[in-house]
Amino acid sequence: MELKYNSHFVHSFTEIDVPFNMESFSEFKYGNIDIAKEMAFELVKLFKVRILDKHFNKRFIIYSSPYSKIPTSSLFLSQYFIEILQSDYPDIDFNLEKIERNNTYSQDYGLMTAEQRFQLISKDTYSINNLPDKEAILIFIDDVSITGTHQRVIENLIFENSIENDLVFLYYAKLINNSDPKFESTLNNFKIKKWEDLVKLILTPSFKFNTRAIKYILSLSKEEFYLMINVLKKNKPLLINIIFLLAESNNYNTIEAYKDNMGALTKILKQLNSYV
Repeated sequence: MELKYNSHFVHSFTEIDVPFNMESFSEFKYGNIDIAKEMAFELVKLFKVRILDKHFNKRFIIYSSPYSKIPTSSLFLSQYFIEILQSDYPDIDFNLEKIERNNTYSQDYGLMTAEQRFQLISKDTYSINNLPDKEAILIFIDDVSITGTHQRVIENLIFENSIENDLVFLYYAKLINNSDPKFESTLNNFKIKKWEDLVKLILTPSFKFNTRAIKYILSLSKEEFYLMINVLKKNKPLLINIIFLLAESNNYNTIEAYKDNMGALTKILKQLNSYV
């Protein structure tokens, strides 16, 4: 059976009919890894029925959406996906590989049209760290498909690298009508609407930083940024250093929109270190 460019999704939705919990999805997008694991179980169920039962003797290579150094929400989803499968099928070869993304941006991707998205992310540089074994099935995992832009970018990358493997695009949810793609921003921010919402999530045991959370913090106004950082200083001051190191690892210090808050972070860290 030839797979080639098959795509599958657990849920289909429109902006007036969303069959999954929007609050949970929003928390997942900002770093709730417990919800990432719950979503991974749903993806595994779909994968078993649609793919694994028909290709039981194959090797599988799994990719999350492209990223640089800071994890994306889909990376946590992919990691749990593999963890569950390796537990259930220890004799099958499941490996996680990475698509490198070498540029970034500060704009809210969820507020863009399909063409605006493609124009933005097609300017980035993508690369596959290790070219796959030709016999492996490649699984590309993402949380939600709105316009199909990321899939277009990956398909271009596959073509440029002359990769002829069978491909599967696996999504937690897919928008199925031709409505405004900006609805993605509504989904992403359904629960996390202000800095107080994010800091509350950050202080829970189920949180891990991802690109969205770091970008949100660096995009805050000066007043909101200091209010949020002060809450972290009182509760988990070590997180301030983590925010800075992650942001610097993704070269966010070179992005104009983030420079003021990156500068403020540097000063705050110097003050904190002087008290150690």
